Amino acid sequence: MKIFPPADVFSPKQWLSIIGADLSACILWASHFIFEYNACIKIGLELYILAICYLGCVLGGLFALKIIPKMNYYFAFLLFLSLDIMSLIVLITVENPIIVIITLFGAGFFGSSFTGLIFIQFSYALPDPKFNGRANCGGYFVINLLIVFMIVINSNLPLMNIIFLIAIFTIIIISTLIGKSDVNLPPQSSLRITKYIFDKKNIAEIFIAFFWGFFLTIPFYSTFLIYEGIILQEFFNTFVLILFITFVISLFIAGQIYDILGRKVGMLLGLGIQALSFLLIVIINDEYYLDYIFPIVLGIGTTFFLTSIPLIFVEITPKKLIRDKMSLAYIFMGLGMIFAVVIAELLKNEFLKGFSYLVVYLLFMFLIAAIFISQIKETLPSKQELEWQGEMQYLFIYFKSGVTIYNQDLTKLGKKTYYREDSEILLGGALVAVSSIFNEILRERKIIKIIKQENFTIHIEEGKHVIMALIALHEIKKIRSKMQEFLDDFEDFFEDALVKGIAETQLFMPTTKIVQKHFFNYW
Repeated sequence: MKIFPPADVFSPKQWLSIIGADLSACILWASHFIFEYNACIKIGLELYILAICYLGCVLGGLFALKIIPKMNYYFAFLLFLSLDIMSLIVLITVENPIIVIITLFGAGFFGSSFTGLIFIQFSYALPDPKFNGRANCGGYFVINLLIVFMIVINSNLPLMNIIFLIAIFTIIIISTLIGKSDVNLPPQSSLRITKYIFDKKNIAEIFIAFFWGFFLTIPFYSTFLIYEGIILQEFFNTFVLILFITFVISLFIAGQIYDILGRKVGMLLGLGIQALSFLLIVIINDEYYLDYIFPIVLGIGTTFFLTSIPLIFVEITPKKLIRDKMSLAYIFMGLGMIFAVVIAELLKNEFLKGFSYLVVYLLFMFLIAAIFISQIKETLPSKQELEWQGEMQYLFIYFKSGVTIYNQDLTKLGKKTYYREDSEILLGGALVAVSSIFNEILRERKIIKIIKQENFTIHIEEGKHVIMALIALHEIKKIRSKMQEFLDDFEDFFEDALVKGIAETQLFMPTTKIVQKHFFNYW
């Protein structure tokens, strides 16, 4: 198995767009782990003030759901990114408590406002489940490596981080504006929020988003709380430096595990290692462990847990709902962070007596989180689904009257399609089976979703104007979701002709490009 995914999947301009999104995520990651904590520590603010920042995340997510869809994508992205960076610069330079508190709220609000937009580009950068784990971790590798540099600067020349942030912002602007001309971002639809929240099928997703924020906060907040007022600034710099160096190293292993054993395994493994890191504090009870070994073990667990969640969220979400789904997830994430602060403060006196109470509490929360993780859908496909391209044989598109407007031998498009000596027999049998679809429509006015024969399976999908039939060697669930995405794109592209009922096959020849885009633009 290759360690790294292929690099030639995207054009240079597409890579620039992806780099812009990755660097934007770096700003959010650094904001949480460095600038927000450091702003409170350097002027002696109580750490619970961070809850105001997390409240900003919640309100920013609500703003993103209601207002951002009405704005131009690139304008909104660059506007709120620039406001977020300005907030971080204020946190670095200003020491007035009132201004810092207001700016903490702003940092949370502005960051949450453009998070959903970042994930639209990330969804574009993760097209193939075979490599998505490693590609995702590759992005986080760049993020964490840059943050290691920021931490070193923060320890020695804090004001240099302003220059570094401005440099990153400049690169983001240039790469995004140059790259956008060659990036086909998926058009977005509005998520029906109330229906989504009250649908029992989504309970696991909602709670995982909540625990995403909770475990992004509670392990670190509780640790810093114990050192509060003693040597917190010195401990903070050392702790986060070791933590992020561990992130950088652990990501290579995490990516492999996600693509071999699955995303859920990565999440559960991360939770287990996080729990172990705190349990060892009680067992070892040594200052050296707390200062140096603990952040390493915690960093490994955090790497697996926190980087697998956005990956699985992107993969289970229809591309047209990425913006709203991730904005909503960020709202629940913000609530999880607020809950972590509230609980840590309520149990502060118990935590200060020793780590035993903290360990018991965290183990309880780890157990609850594990239960919800077990309920979420695994997005790493089976071995058969990973080879779905090779399974496809033919594609037909018909008007609902039964008139054929497009057909394509997919074995001529795919690079790794399985060769069939009996392909002509297969095609003949498939055409007979497809004809039965239209007899069924005329008789009962309903669509048969799948037709299974001895040597092939026909997947049927219905659009507004047409019916699509995709012939494959076996039934493959992954093809089903791709077919619906393809149909949406196809009917948007040929809307005028389809509405008028024009059945000239020559007119639909450009469909081949759409087929290549949806079924073969994979690593």
